[in-house]
Amino acid sequence: MLTDGLYNLLSTSAAITTLIGTPATRKTTSNGTVNDSGIFFVSAPEGTLAPYIVYSQISGTGNPVFEGEDPLQRGRFEFSCYAVSAKSAKTLARAVKSLLLGLSQTLSDGTIVNEITLASEQDLFEDGPFQYRTTVDVMILFTDIGS
Repeated sequence: MLTDGLYNLLSTSAAITTLIGTPATRKTTSNGTVNDSGIFFVSAPEGTLAPYIVYSQISGTGNPVFEGEDPLQRGRFEFSCYAVSAKSAKTLARAVKSLLLGLSQTLSDGTIVNEITLASEQDLFEDGPFQYRTTVDVMILFTDIGS
């Protein structure tokens, strides 16, 4: 599944882990539990300490053919990069973009990524947890292997 491949890609990137840490080096959450990799699908656990990344698919389309659904898919994914400063959020977003944009390879889960292009980028601030966030939206053209 593409989401698993993306997780593995992010969590094994030296550029990303240098900024967010690894399971062995990340600080605990505000409620005392361990944060694992600092990379989360859809949502981060409550109390997660920045920096971290949350990614999710926000839309997707297939290519209908006479034989059913074509395995070639297009999905829009959002990567939200959280940090304690706007500059740190932007730096993390830059590392995510550098890793993803132009990528064309088979991911660890077997999903074939044909192309990743930038759809948008946005800088935000969240009062509640007092965190900065830079979102990077990308379009991913990929071949779904069906797992």
